[in-house]
Amino acid sequence: MTNMSNKFEADTGKILDIVINSLYSEREIFLRELVSNASDALDKRKYLGLTDKKINNSSDVSEIKIEVNNKEKILSISDNGIGMNEEDLNHLWELLLDQEQKLFLNRLQVIVKTRNLICL
Repeated sequence: MTNMSNKFEADTGKILDIVINSLYSEREIFLRELVSNASDALDKRKYLGLTDKKINNSSDVSEIKIEVNNKEKILSISDNGIGMNEEDLNHLWELLLDQEQKLFLNRLQVIVKTRNLICL
């Protein structure tokens, strides 16, 4: 088995901009997704707490905070769950890239088949 390491560096502002503009163009959907992600982090904390006594014995109450600063026009969403680590992030990127590759190949096959039909 070959060991492989990947280094992921990106401007998080650019990634967020891409996500907001392409995946979540509706603000309500984007907000719902952020709250859902916070909920997933709380679920992960609860799940890992079943086997890790340090997490399980935590006296913290699970919570999602939504704070609004009208003056600065800032909406903050925070939670005390366990988010993605580097391994989780790399796995997610692999899944996304794999799906994009499959979509590209499917589109390419349609184009080739269409051109073959036209040329006959």
